[in-house]
Amino acid sequence: MSSFLCIFLGALAREVFTQRKTWRRSLIVICLRHARKAVVEGDELYVEFAPEAKHLRDNLSKPESVKVLREAAREALGHDIGVRIVVKEKGDPNEPPTKEEAARLEKQSLREIAEQDPSVQKVLRKFRAEIVDVWREEKQESGVRSQKPE
Repeated sequence: MSSFLCIFLGALAREVFTQRKTWRRSLIVICLRHARKAVVEGDELYVEFAPEAKHLRDNLSKPESVKVLREAAREALGHDIGVRIVVKEKGDPNEPPTKEEAARLEKQSLREIAEQDPSVQKVLRKFRAEIVDVWREEKQESGVRSQKPE
């Protein structure tokens, strides 16, 4: 989640809970947290949903919701911005993968490499074990340092 989105959600949530605003604002926070992508591009808040989350886009696209988004953005950024809310298929070949998607793909690739390694297979069979997590090791001058991401 981008730092702006965290600040934006914080401003919106603060408005919801400290001023006891309507349930609509709570719904907006939920919709934004389930968006595939929510970023500020120039002077526009771009929110993208997967096709299976179209109902969330429908709720967020209502005029009252867009008004609340603009007010929260004005509080977070200090100026007015536009709002664009879309439903988009995941497999657009022209768009680079998000950081989360790239990390998931790398983890999947590392898991496949580990599962195919003969020594790993031997240990898994011998101890009736399973692979719980995988991560890339970073090489340093003094050798290999194992660094598990948090």
